[in-house]
Amino acid sequence: MASSGRMTGNSLTIGGYGSQYYFVDWQLASQSTANNTSTINWQNYFHFNLADSQLDNGDVVAGGATRYDVPGRVYNYTGNFTTRDQAISSGSFTVTHNADGTYNLSVSGAITAYTVGTSSGSQSWALPTITRITALTYTPVTDVGFSINVTTNATCDLLEYSTNNGSTYTTGFSGDFTSTTVVVSNLASDTAYQVIVRVRNKADQQKVTSSMTSVTTGTQNNFMGFL
Repeated sequence: MASSGRMTGNSLTIGGYGSQYYFVDWQLASQSTANNTSTINWQNYFHFNLADSQLDNGDVVAGGATRYDVPGRVYNYTGNFTTRDQAISSGSFTVTHNADGTYNLSVSGAITAYTVGTSSGSQSWALPTITRITALTYTPVTDVGFSINVTTNATCDLLEYSTNNGSTYTTGFSGDFTSTTVVVSNLASDTAYQVIVRVRNKADQQKVTSSMTSVTTGTQNNFMGFL
């Protein structure tokens, strides 16, 4: 899992010096467990090695969308022959993870050094997985209860449930698990309850809440799916 990275383009030779290239840096700024999203900061540069050149037609594509696209002049030749990372632009964006909490961040980009050629590249990284309930079923076990069967993508240490659409929660299980079953009993028979389940990630103590599902005691009413 990566929380930062660098996409480096192919090397060019400018003024007889090699190792001149375009690159894009990125950093994981934040993640939202509730929204299943990650916010990424990025910056693009050209690495000059004892050289200088006009730069044209720069772009950055990251997280499935174009984040920077400037046709024509990007950087003017200034006669600066130091070795340096010439800053070009920067920004941020937010991506939504897959239903199971995973996300593969792809970054690509290119820029052209005048009369020399184009430096371009592409690379991808797996972002830290966001805690998700990956499977959730409700099964009546008696006329006055049902079982909650839950599977998560990370080790959790608490499962809570609500039978009144989130007004109050009850602890169903406390301890490490990635898959567990909790029996809810002493309910009214043949009655629909608006059930919500939430689990707590052991590592970061962030809670993930399921969508609300209507579960009727005494009647088979299975629900399976992703948040």
